[in-house]
Amino acid sequence: MFNYSFFICFCQQNIFYISLLANFLTKYIFISTLFFKTKKA
Repeated sequence: MFNYSFFICFCQQNIFYISLLANFLTKYIFISTLFFKTKKA
């Protein structure tokens, strides 16, 4: 059985790092797609 309370607590503790990682990933994907488009053109 999966422990939801532990998962929620873990997410609440690491929400800052998760959001930071998500922000970095979205920026990286956006820049890479932009670079790929300009390189292709």
